[in-house]
Amino acid sequence: MSRGRALTAVGVCILVALVGVIIALAAPSAPSAEQRARDVAESLRCPTCVAESVADSQAPVAIAMRALIDDRVHRGDSPDQILSWFRRQYGEGILLDPGASGIGILFWVIPVAIVIVAALGAAGRRRWRLATFLGAAAAALILIPLLTPGESPAVVAEEDQVDGIDLLTSAAEAHPGDLDLRRGLADALASAGRSDEAADEYAAAYRLDPGDRRIALDYAGALITSGRADEALPVLESAHARYPDDAAVLLLLGTLLDDRGSPRGDDLLRRYLELEPESALRDAVETRLVAPGPPASSGTESG
Repeated sequence: MSRGRALTAVGVCILVALVGVIIALAAPSAPSAEQRARDVAESLRCPTCVAESVADSQAPVAIAMRALIDDRVHRGDSPDQILSWFRRQYGEGILLDPGASGIGILFWVIPVAIVIVAALGAAGRRRWRLATFLGAAAAALILIPLLTPGESPAVVAEEDQVDGIDLLTSAAEAHPGDLDLRRGLADALASAGRSDEAADEYAAAYRLDPGDRRIALDYAGALITSGRADEALPVLESAHARYPDDAAVLLLLGTLLDDRGSPRGDDLLRRYLELEPESALRDAVETRLVAPGPPASSGTESG
């Protein structure tokens, strides 16, 4: 076979390969609702994580975002519409771009490199113009989907930030009975120093599961921090009834009752020291026990 015919054959093979790539990119597909939701989650950045997508993160805010995505998928929104909605609501900082960074870029770079190298290698010195043309055409056709404006996520600046509390609030409002979302929102509010709001969200979580020890303690702690210690007493009394030898419950409830001059507070604190003899708070608790407390107030002691 002459060199010209060989070159022609190589060119035909390259064009066939290009057509295959274009058909594969343009071919319609019908992914399941779960797959569409997963695709969207992989395109969104977890606001509280480092280089992690919403699909892979177990942070409360990522769980909230997945709940929002599921809602919109089941409403019939397309992935592009959902991504646009997140971008409008929370700004460009919410977008992750797996197609133009990380391992995703290999899908675009490798075909371009293979086609160009094959064209140049097969052409030889005398056919370099045709080889260059074929390589450039291959690169252009393969990169068109990347360069065409659309709803694809864009690369964002590191300083762009997304308010995780807003996302959790939206998800909790959409799923008022979801305990994990309520607790995640309450934790985020508490971490932000918004104790009053945190207490309200812990209250919602507590109503969903009053037997959850951690929720009861966090709820009581948020109430105390926000100056609502009297409201914390019945929460802690209920927790103590369920977990009579829980050290954290004994310490918190005993301290509140002791502040009100209740002898029962001392009893609870002594029990705490029995259970936690090596506690870092031992000296402070012992000092409280030997110090004279305020006179008991009628009607303030629960139980």
